[in-house]
Amino acid sequence: MISVCVLTGLMCTIVSAEANDEQSQWATDFADGLFVRGMYDSAIKEYTRIAAGTTDAQAQRNIKLKIAESFFRKGDHATALDEFAACLIAFADTPEAERIRLFI
Repeated sequence: MISVCVLTGLMCTIVSAEANDEQSQWATDFADGLFVRGMYDSAIKEYTRIAAGTTDAQAQRNIKLKIAESFFRKGDHATALDEFAACLIAFADTPEAERIRLFI
């Protein structure tokens, strides 16, 4: 009986993780759509909400860079510089570091 409960709990966890991944991808696609349309304030809000809910390191890097780039594209260069600098410090040893240096 215990093994059935554990198995059932595992199945629920797997289904839940898949649902969270799907929701996260949908939310990221939505935010990306806002970004592409030049709706940078709305994109920043969505990316910030997504960043608060994810623990995946690669997703965090991508989202933080999109936030910084959104500020840059909307013309708020001071905030963009602060965001890019924070990303460079946090992600110095990652492939994204070179991309960040292009903006700074």
